[in-house]
Amino acid sequence: MDYQELLQIKERVEKGKQKLSELKGAKTNQMEMLKKEFNCNTLEEANTLKKKYEKELEVIDKKIEVSVEQLQDTYPDLFND
Repeated sequence: MDYQELLQIKERVEKGKQKLSELKGAKTNQMEMLKKEFNCNTLEEANTLKKKYEKELEVIDKKIEVSVEQLQDTYPDLFND
């Protein structure tokens, strides 16, 4: 391994360190946002909350479907093409 190869390796290591630092900063920002907006301290808490919201959305979606069906049954003329 000559001096030029060592310099290239050093540059790659430095770039890797810089990228790692950027990613750590981005992770910190995202975790702060989760805490501020959703009161979640961990990704596990965020995933649990996400699943809860998904279930709530499913319930709301079903209620909307039922309501639309009731409207179609009650006012069929409004839904005929």
